[in-house]
Amino acid sequence: MAIGYDSAKVKTPPTSFADLLKPAYKNEVAINGNPTQASAAFSAVFAAALANGGSLDNITPGVSYFKKLHTVGNFVPVTASAATMESGQTPIIVWWDYLLASEIGPSVKGLKIVIPSDASYAAYYDQAISKSAPDPAAARLWEEYLYSTTGQNLWLQGEARPIELATLVSSGTVDQVAYKALPPAPSGNVTFPTQSQQATAENIVAQQWSSVIG
Repeated sequence: MAIGYDSAKVKTPPTSFADLLKPAYKNEVAINGNPTQASAAFSAVFAAALANGGSLDNITPGVSYFKKLHTVGNFVPVTASAATMESGQTPIIVWWDYLLASEIGPSVKGLKIVIPSDASYAAYYDQAISKSAPDPAAARLWEEYLYSTTGQNLWLQGEARPIELATLVSSGTVDQVAYKALPPAPSGNVTFPTQSQQATAENIVAQQWSSVIG
């Protein structure tokens, strides 16, 4: 999860969830939808929880954070997009770093992306091959291509972080231009919830999110 902001409109760069509570960001912060419906918005709540004393077993501080963000007048409860950032309605968006880059970057030239200093939260996209597919061998060949050096660099050129990124870097086969375009990630382990933790957190957000915006 990352903070994207329009540097043409946001003069003091935010670098953390704590920053977003400051008066300077009044009516400026949004996520890409309702977290009871949109996965990325839900992940923004989870990241906020980690930044505010929560854990993978306790997402409630994330809900409380957004309630406070709304109370102080900084949270804009709309579905954020390139259009809302362009118009100035949501000059700051908490979203996945690669979606900020690929969905908003092309139309908002002043876009800057930072990984929050107080929360490191990420997620995988999973792939599978159906055993009942007409030709699963073809699918296996496609997967082999995706996880080859060429395929992994294609993910990177799409501004996503490929699973074999560390290997590409250590072997010297990484696309340096695409790699340097990524916002710096924090050192150390990245946090991922288990399926059980995810399900529990989703239930809590479903029960509590209405309290955020009234």
